[in-house]
Amino acid sequence: MIDENCINDLNGPGEFDEFVEKIVDSQVNSSLIYFISAGVSASQGYVNWNGYIEKLIEFWESHLQDLTQNRNTSYDKVEALDIAKLDWLKQQSYDNKLKVDLVHQLIKKYCHRKSDQKLDMDLYKKHVNDFERFYFLEIEPINSQNKILDELVKQSGLFITTNYDQQIEKAYNREYQMMPNIIRDASEVPNDNVLPDTTVIHLHGTPDKDSVLLVSSATSYNILYFDNPNYRTNLLKQIYNKHSPVIVFVGSSLQEQEVLHFFKDNKNNSTKYALMQYIFPDEEIGKKEAQFIKDYYENNRQIKIIWYGKDYKDLPDFLELLNNKIEEKKRERNKLIDPITLRNALEADNIAAFEELFSKALEKQDPATIDLLFKSGLDKSELDFVIANNDFIASLTNSSGYYYFWQAVNKKWRNYDITQQKKICDLIQSSRLHNNSDAILEILFKFTAGLSRSQRYKKYYQLAEKYLINYAFPDSLKNNIERCAWLIANIKYNIERDEPVYFEGKPRFKLFKISLDQLLAVLNDIYYGTEFAYLKQGIVGTLLSLIENNQLSYENGQFPADFYKNKVVQRIMINLALCNKLLQKHLDKLIKYFTFEVHDMGKETNNFVEQFIPEKYKEDTYFSDGVYTVDLPNKCKPFYKVESLNNEDEVDALIQNLERALNKKESYQYNLATQKEAIVTTLTNKEEWKKNKKQVESFILKVVDDDVLVVPYLSSVNKIIIASLKNEYLNTEEADKLISNYFQKLSGKQILVLKIENDELLTYLVNNGSGNQVEYLCKFLINDFELVQLNFYISDSEAKRKWIKPSEFVRTNAFSYCLLVRSIEQKYPQIFEKYIEPFIDKVNKLRSKERRHIKGVFYQVFKENESSDPDLATMQCFLGFSHSYYLGQKNAKTFKDAAISLLKSKINDHYCSENLTREMIMAFSPKDAKLTTNGFNKAYIIGLIKDITSTFLKRELPDENNALLWINWGLKNFAQIANSVCHFITRYIDSKQVCHLIDLIKNTNLKAKQIYLGIANFKKEKTYTLDNIDNLITLIQILDSKTLLKPSGDLTISFDNYLSEIAHFGSKKQVKKLLEITKTLVPKEVQKSFEEKYL
Repeated sequence: MIDENCINDLNGPGEFDEFVEKIVDSQVNSSLIYFISAGVSASQGYVNWNGYIEKLIEFWESHLQDLTQNRNTSYDKVEALDIAKLDWLKQQSYDNKLKVDLVHQLIKKYCHRKSDQKLDMDLYKKHVNDFERFYFLEIEPINSQNKILDELVKQSGLFITTNYDQQIEKAYNREYQMMPNIIRDASEVPNDNVLPDTTVIHLHGTPDKDSVLLVSSATSYNILYFDNPNYRTNLLKQIYNKHSPVIVFVGSSLQEQEVLHFFKDNKNNSTKYALMQYIFPDEEIGKKEAQFIKDYYENNRQIKIIWYGKDYKDLPDFLELLNNKIEEKKRERNKLIDPITLRNALEADNIAAFEELFSKALEKQDPATIDLLFKSGLDKSELDFVIANNDFIASLTNSSGYYYFWQAVNKKWRNYDITQQKKICDLIQSSRLHNNSDAILEILFKFTAGLSRSQRYKKYYQLAEKYLINYAFPDSLKNNIERCAWLIANIKYNIERDEPVYFEGKPRFKLFKISLDQLLAVLNDIYYGTEFAYLKQGIVGTLLSLIENNQLSYENGQFPADFYKNKVVQRIMINLALCNKLLQKHLDKLIKYFTFEVHDMGKETNNFVEQFIPEKYKEDTYFSDGVYTVDLPNKCKPFYKVESLNNEDEVDALIQNLERALNKKESYQYNLATQKEAIVTTLTNKEEWKKNKKQVESFILKVVDDDVLVVPYLSSVNKIIIASLKNEYLNTEEADKLISNYFQKLSGKQILVLKIENDELLTYLVNNGSGNQVEYLCKFLINDFELVQLNFYISDSEAKRKWIKPSEFVRTNAFSYCLLVRSIEQKYPQIFEKYIEPFIDKVNKLRSKERRHIKGVFYQVFKENESSDPDLATMQCFLGFSHSYYLGQKNAKTFKDAAISLLKSKINDHYCSENLTREMIMAFSPKDAKLTTNGFNKAYIIGLIKDITSTFLKRELPDENNALLWINWGLKNFAQIANSVCHFITRYIDSKQVCHLIDLIKNTNLKAKQIYLGIANFKKEKTYTLDNIDNLITLIQILDSKTLLKPSGDLTISFDNYLSEIAHFGSKKQVKKLLEITKTLVPKEVQKSFEEKYL
């Protein structure tokens, strides 16, 4: 077994460590590329280049006759001379590429058409790669598993290979239960979009399709490497558009000059390595020979060689060691730089040491953790060190995590010189986020000290405005200048949003000239005439409260005249006065400055004048609300008055008026909606039905029978009918007759009743109608209705989709139809039974997509009557099924293929998510589905895996299910799933199934690079066992061992939560166990506080 010491002996000092560092960097940047050559496939028994040529010739010696089987070719038999040529070719020392060309020349001979003696290119392309297809894809290699590739695919990287086989894909599938994105030859490499890490590029082709560019002959080499520069350009884009790409050659002898030139990097922005076998003697001469080779490739090809061992069999062990070193390096990088360590370096005035540590901490730790550095203060020289670091400045101005920094600066403010103070204020201005407004506001106010009151207010307002907005504690602002600035800033901010200002406490504001001028300027932008009920919902309500509670005053005790002349202020005071809540001094000034020239001061002003200035009172309509009032809708009237229908002439007169109303122009006073309301109001009256039942029924049926009136007035008619049924204005026989006549009159206009505004009556009949009424409805919906009239789509573009999208379908009249018929089927099966045959007949006449969808909605009906119908296993049927039923084990097998097809399509519809989840759990595994992870519906599939995880923890599943297989697949392929699974574990920590998920986390090569642990969902009313607690701790241990936990303020909060819950539900031993983990992931002072708190 090869070990690290052996690797270091073979390579130069630190070379292996440097290689590991580069690999880790490239994984972080998603810029790792592995170039896989024939040496990797050799471990499975595949022949080398010479062996390939020999087997190629042998294959065609016995398979040329396959070409003669085609009746259209010139040759019925293979000529013996051609077999002899192949045998002769095998013995020659020609270049292997030329030999392939010569074999292809013979293949072409037997692909000539009999009719015109010309080459049948389609036939040639179909068969030219028969050997490669047979040898590399169809037969199982001697060793089915490739340990080299099994280790390589654990690293997230782009794979480029010259191998024809698909062993990388198979290794990928073994590790992740999915196939990667496959680029079959150089011509398929895109020139625009960047390929994901989960991609295998077959540079020399793979023979799984006809017409692939399989590079083996001299001709095909020229096509790839010389004749098509775009092939190289597109491939290099995939590599060099990445940040600092790292290319690692594996299984290559580095002797294919075309390949090495192909990857030449003129910009030198990449790093290249080759993993090579050490084939030199152990003596000193061997080391010099090895160094000679290394120097050549590094100087001439910019490739650094890493010797992986002295035996080819060492390569898998080397790669396993490499993967372990990568994990160690990640752990080392994640290691917390403790704030105490930073503090010691800062206090020691060792600038270089502090800078190095500080920069590393800023790179990998969150602001809340770094901020602990400042908890003990920040003196003058320390401040210079800190704010000289550009990375810190960027973090400070873009983060809300620096609570202690601002507190420390505020505390030591007077110790800083003016240059430092200005720098701090500049930083405050450039900050986009903050979480310590108290300290920042104090700093800014201190900075303005020494200015006159007016200048200080202006300067402070300018600097502090964005911090004052939405600051909820104006009471804590010690100086009146600060509070006045707060008031103006928040009033200005909220006036645009038409919202009141929210704050805690009862602050007092003593305005002075500049602040009052600002306030009045803001109030001038408010329209004073709006109805006061509306007006006081915004900042006017805030000012009303301040004036009412005497929290708003002026510096000399008396507001100037301009304040009382302001119309908004007057409206506020008028309303306070009417409630006896206005101070007498304000009332006197209000009366003094009140004028009668403005009429839109609000209707309540009439009461105010009558009560407080009676000598000037005129009438109760002198003052009115302005344009914004709540009374507007009530001012509309119908075009024509609707009165009692005492005879048939009056029915006809009303009909005529309703026709005329359709041509009337709507206005502020009159509209059609009010006309409809008038009909309903008059004709739903009990007395009207009692006196004029016959005439009301006549009106209903005449409207329904009229092709023009029925469109706008059907909803009104339906309301009248519903009122008559609800209030029993008709006896049962009369009601049945009315409903029967209603549906008869609607013949030919059926589609109208399915409009949202018109289906109220149908729904009422399904839920409350008599048996006869429901039967009339059922007959109307099935016998009289033409289903081809239904609209299954909300837009033309939807109709072009492969399937009817459930979330769109629910907005169509086809869905309304299904809902009604389905309700009858469920509530009145005996009635529905009579109409099953015509219903099935009409559904079968629909086009395939619509037909299958309806069959899904009524799956049980069709299953019972047409059980062998192939429509019942289609994906469209599954989508329709998902509207009506939850999938059970019985139907899961039926829809297996349909569900897999849906998952491979662009489906992303939540209506069928539950059934797709059930299908995946009960019917098929990831291996069956063979999904890709970069499809259009990637986010949707991730959501399904999350649902499966939740279902696995919360529900009892059948003994045989695929839940864990799907969760495992998700963990390997999607970073989000690992976070979700950990979230579910902490949320349902008492579930018996948690241990299975923890085992998956432990034994899976997770796609995630970091796990964000949330708060554990312990419920006080529940009882948790020690095993539950152990499961939580085990999860944390596993995540820590995989270097997936990164120190952060959020992680510290989560640990605090876990320790609190463990202390409550668990044991001291378990608390200690978790504390052993936290000590490397939280700052020392936090760890100390944990130990004091929980031990």
